[in-house]
Amino acid sequence: GDHKQLSKKFSARWWKKDDLEIYKHIFGTVEMLETRQQYRTMANIKFSRLYSNLETMGVFSGMYTAPINDTFMPNRVSLNVVKSCVDTSTAKIAKTKPRPIFLTEGGDWKLQQRAKDLTMFLDGAFDTMGLYAEKQKSFRDAGILGTGAVKFYPEADKKQICCERTIIEELLVDDADGLYGKPQNLYQRRLVNKEVLKEMFPGNDDAIDSSTHHIPSTMNSDILPDLVKVIECWHLPSGPNAGDGKHVICVDQKTLLSEKWDKDYFPFVFDRWSEGLLGFFGKGLAEELI
Repeated sequence: GDHKQLSKKFSARWWKKDDLEIYKHIFGTVEMLETRQQYRTMANIKFSRLYSNLETMGVFSGMYTAPINDTFMPNRVSLNVVKSCVDTSTAKIAKTKPRPIFLTEGGDWKLQQRAKDLTMFLDGAFDTMGLYAEKQKSFRDAGILGTGAVKFYPEADKKQICCERTIIEELLVDDADGLYGKPQNLYQRRLVNKEVLKEMFPGNDDAIDSSTHHIPSTMNSDILPDLVKVIECWHLPSGPNAGDGKHVICVDQKTLLSEKWDKDYFPFVFDRWSEGLLGFFGKGLAEELI
């Protein structure tokens, strides 16, 4: 019943909506997915606890905390097999640095030189953005949580590409949409400082100030009032000439960015420890060890 009432207020086909109203449909869709997919959040918390040996409350921004040790009821594992296996496999496997190399087939000297220059350019780009360090983290995430992610985005002045390991709990995919591992829609949720957001999207101060963080009051923190929940989402084009691809960033009071997305992929590279039988997300080493 709740889902039916909720679905009247928003459309899950948010990319078809007007830019001014699109944020309402995105927040409605994401809240519905969060409700339906609590099983994923619980699994992520379980595996994070096993790895870190902490009573984490969650792995979404602002939801993790270390508990007070209870000396009478010690509930920590004395031999952390999950951590030792994940750390060992990460150290052995993820230390390698795969390097793309451009090669020519029967090309002249000029073409061969161009190929070498392209290889050197990529070497420099990988080093500048710290790709190998971020990929090691996402490999470890895949071992613990089943799926790791690295996000790619342009710097503010758009002069170079940056990359960032992204905790998989920030990402949402509809179960039906991602059944075969190739969803059309991807949602990312993150808590961002209001002042930082104002600098990124000037002219939206009032909307950002009046937006909220959506964190339960039980997770009280002095800094929470300064944070706001931001959703960034992508809808891939339905076909090569469809032109309906969309990229949106919004808070719960306003759309901050809405633009066409003409690529047939999301700006992420995903690591999966092993492919799940169905769905977008992988199965981790922690789950296998259990």
